[in-house]
Amino acid sequence: MQIDFKLSPSQNETRAVSDFLSSLSDTDLLIETKAAIKTEREATAAVVRYFKEINDRELYLKYACSSLFQFATERLGYCAGSAQLRINAMRLIEALPETEAKIESGALSLTAAAKVQSFILLEKKQNKIYSTEEKRELVDACLKKSTREVERELAKINPDIQKIETLKPVGRDRFQISFSISEDTEVKVKKLKGLLAHTNPNMTTEELFDKLLELGLEKFDPARKADRALKRTMRSNVTTAEQLHPCESFKSGKTAQSIKADQSLQPNQAPASACSIVEADNGAGYPKKIDRIVRSLHAREMEKPQNLGARDTRARSISAEVKHTVWRRNENRGCEFVSGDGKRCGSQHALQIDHVFGFARGGVHSLENLRVVCAKHNRFVWREKRCRPLTRTGSARAR
Repeated sequence: MQIDFKLSPSQNETRAVSDFLSSLSDTDLLIETKAAIKTEREATAAVVRYFKEINDRELYLKYACSSLFQFATERLGYCAGSAQLRINAMRLIEALPETEAKIESGALSLTAAAKVQSFILLEKKQNKIYSTEEKRELVDACLKKSTREVERELAKINPDIQKIETLKPVGRDRFQISFSISEDTEVKVKKLKGLLAHTNPNMTTEELFDKLLELGLEKFDPARKADRALKRTMRSNVTTAEQLHPCESFKSGKTAQSIKADQSLQPNQAPASACSIVEADNGAGYPKKIDRIVRSLHAREMEKPQNLGARDTRARSISAEVKHTVWRRNENRGCEFVSGDGKRCGSQHALQIDHVFGFARGGVHSLENLRVVCAKHNRFVWREKRCRPLTRTGSARAR
């Protein structure tokens, strides 16, 4: 019995190319290689042009990506380095359109163009702004030069240029961050370590960094602010309820307001229902019970009918209670914009609360009409609404 193994089209094509290359003479092989390199440069220049058009249209926002870089890596399949090279080259071409022809001809490599653009951005951070003519001179100085020669050329202009911040994985759950700091910052790091030496005499920079991040998140993270507000409210309710019913406090799991309502119905009776929040242990482990109350009421808060704040007073500002509930509902999952194919953006950059059905169009501050989105998708949705009206559910009618 003879088995006929058939090659797939891709395998057949690979074998055909391999056979073709094997049949070439040395001279012909070099000729074909140069032709392939020319084709590659042209294709790369074409990709950069496509990137520019995608960026101009901000098409990446439609596909739940908050940046062109994210779109290139997640949707187009580029690795981070390759995507950044093409995006930097695109930015340079935006400033100097004639650079495109130089990249296509090979006079300026893609890597050289990307390094020039990165250099210009870093100089800008140090308040050195390049004019169009200065940018052109910088590009001309890097023509027909290797990557190492380009780096040397840029170092001649500013030997003290700071390196770009880098973040790279160095293990399964470890990353390495590289960036330079000023002398003043280094003094502050040492002083802060000294102030904390009583609790951690051998504090590492990573531990200090983590502590500062926690302090920053506690102050600026709206989700944490919402949790703190909820705990304050619930603890206040617990205290009030205990004052009203010192023996039967919160056996029913109700708030002070609901207990008052029960009193109005049955003035001589305490609430009769019981739950596991307060057991018959005469108050042992009371702080833990308070935490359980907070968690229980937090879960109950999430299950409330979604009409909180729905009364349309036409006030532009959203109440703190509603804002806190929206942030808690988000659960730190980032931008809630979802593309047509079901992909969620998830960006954590410049998050803000957005009306699904616009306030100016009659939308109210109800929970079902509010969501968390990044600033870019907020602007994107606003532009889309101008072109195609939204239904009451927030979905756009197709053009």
